[in-house]
Amino acid sequence: MTSGNSFSYLEELRSSGFNDVIASRELMLLGSGPVRIEIGRPWEFVDDGHGWYCPFRIVGLNVPEYMYGAGEDAVQALWLALANIGTILYTSTEWQAGRLRQFEDSDDGNLGFPAIAPIAVLVPNATPAAI
Repeated sequence: MTSGNSFSYLEELRSSGFNDVIASRELMLLGSGPVRIEIGRPWEFVDDGHGWYCPFRIVGLNVPEYMYGAGEDAVQALWLALANIGTILYTSTEWQAGRLRQFEDSDDGNLGFPAIAPIAVLVPNATPAAI
């Protein structure tokens, strides 16, 4: 990836077909279809050499398809991508309506992604994640 700002990184992800998926998960959206989450490998920002970003996409919900977490190193970028995914999912109207589930027969509301402290109170059996 060789672009200059965060918006051009997202444009490059769109045009490249989101290569280097390192992890994925499929959730169930009752009354609709699957929701697929894909996490890409962390990349170092090339414009100034400071910081990393970890791209991810969520397909099947009404959210921007390509997003990322950014941090000081690859581990923090990955962690923040996971936290961003959790925030998006747990605040979605689909989850709030009880339609988004980790497994078709599960109804505990936990999707298996971190919930940062402000939203952890919404998620049953969640331990607030430190950032």
